[in-house]
Amino acid sequence: MSDNQTFIRRHHAAWWIIGGIFAFALALGALVYRNYIEGMRHLNKDMKQMQLIAPRLSLEQCADHTMKWFQSCEGMMDICTRSVSSMMKICIVNGDKADQCSAYEEALKHPNFGYEACKPYLKNKPQKKACGDAWQAVSDFCLAAQTGIAKTTVAPPL
Repeated sequence: MSDNQTFIRRHHAAWWIIGGIFAFALALGALVYRNYIEGMRHLNKDMKQMQLIAPRLSLEQCADHTMKWFQSCEGMMDICTRSVSSMMKICIVNGDKADQCSAYEEALKHPNFGYEACKPYLKNKPQKKACGDAWQAVSDFCLAAQTGIAKTTVAPPL
């Protein structure tokens, strides 16, 4: 045997390993994509439902309903977490809620606005973030309403 042939591999096991890893990554990607699409379908359905019931809800009820939705969200956790503020905005703009901001006028001046409402969720990090986002949407809306920027309009159908 010559010196050149000592380092030649007779079996291509490395190619089988690389191929297996590639196939596994492809299957995992397909599974994640399917879950993403299903999650977005559920989110779209839930946002349409929120748009229908929003005119009957107060600001506090919007936050409560959004938190109940978040706790039972059927999509990927990241999608659900990032959609809390959108769900709140849909609830807030569908109905005349600017007059309800007067109840929060003094509380809005403090940096811990919404803390009391979020106390039940403080032990669970995703729920804590979702609750904070929900009350941040209320704060943003009410602060805009105080300056006359907020308009209560009906959001376009989803």
